[in-house]
Amino acid sequence: MERERLLILLIVTLLMGIGFIMILNLGAYHRAPGEESDGRDLLRQQALWAALGLIAFAVASRLPYAVVVRFSPFVLVGVLGLLVLTHVGGIGVTRNGASRWVRFGPLEVQPAEMAKYALIIYFAGALARRQRRIDRPGSFVLLSLPLAAVGLLIIKQPDLSTTLLIACTTGLVFFCAGVPVRYLAGSAMLGVPFVVVKVLQSKYQLMRILALIDPLKYRFDYGYQQYQSLIALGSGGPFGVGLAASHQKLGYLTYAYNDFIAAIIGEEFGFLGICAVLLLYTALVLVGFRIAFRTQDLRGTLLAAGISSLIGLQAIIHIGVVSSTLPATGLNLPFVSFGGSNLFMNFIGLGILLNVSRATERVPRHQHGLRIGQRRLARA
Repeated sequence: MERERLLILLIVTLLMGIGFIMILNLGAYHRAPGEESDGRDLLRQQALWAALGLIAFAVASRLPYAVVVRFSPFVLVGVLGLLVLTHVGGIGVTRNGASRWVRFGPLEVQPAEMAKYALIIYFAGALARRQRRIDRPGSFVLLSLPLAAVGLLIIKQPDLSTTLLIACTTGLVFFCAGVPVRYLAGSAMLGVPFVVVKVLQSKYQLMRILALIDPLKYRFDYGYQQYQSLIALGSGGPFGVGLAASHQKLGYLTYAYNDFIAAIIGEEFGFLGICAVLLLYTALVLVGFRIAFRTQDLRGTLLAAGISSLIGLQAIIHIGVVSSTLPATGLNLPFVSFGGSNLFMNFIGLGILLNVSRATERVPRHQHGLRIGQRRLARA
């Protein structure tokens, strides 16, 4: 297990290194009209959040995860309060028509990023406590209420993509806990009409889907970002144009430092560069699920599976957006994209994952078992 923890730390260090290089590379082109930048402003902010994240990581990796799970209901209530504050004048911050941030002095935090991990930790404890009643429809409905509350508050910001990411991650945690597939499938079927209605009610979300279908037609408006992203990827070819040689970062591809950072990686390092990044995320998720499979405590299993799924899904969605496989969403590339709240919370998640690994190491090897598979087979 020590090798697994070292591998996780090595992978995240490599991803962070890639992120710092790309943020420094792109920083000089992130400025308002008339402002000057030496290219280091974004890097300083990212380094500050990384330092805070490392402190949180150190605490989360040493504090027993059972304690974290025990206090998760209070954390979840606090996160719900922060989601409400995003709409309060003077505290909440609105940018580009979205109210997703809360300001605390010089820092701005994004409560939706906290909600991702708060729900994983909460459900790890709640599902473990209710194992004997998990087959009952009433129990499933009660368990789903916190997810519904968080989802409605995030949709109101509006942020449909984060809501769907949270729903998918939570669904995987429920599946690993042994919740009947018919309940999960039924919930998904009920959610689809709601998502369709929200998309039809929002012009920009509908147009993003249309731009995905025909990016050339909407290349000057709703499909501009993804069209420029495709140019970046196409320009990169198999080996890339070289570090700092990107043309798309010169004002063509906006938000290249976070929402579309993989496009610049693809342009400068080519298809092989994107494959290398994907390989790092694949290895990270596989190691995370290996930890989940080996732990004997269901709470640890669900924590490791949930955290690994969240990081993996977000990376897949980000790559899907920049390759125009999925509609534009605005989700960061974990540990690489610029974004304080996302980086900070990912460090906490990483600390909890290593904490679960340490607890698993204290269990005799002959007691290790595929808890997820065993649990589902037992209920089949």
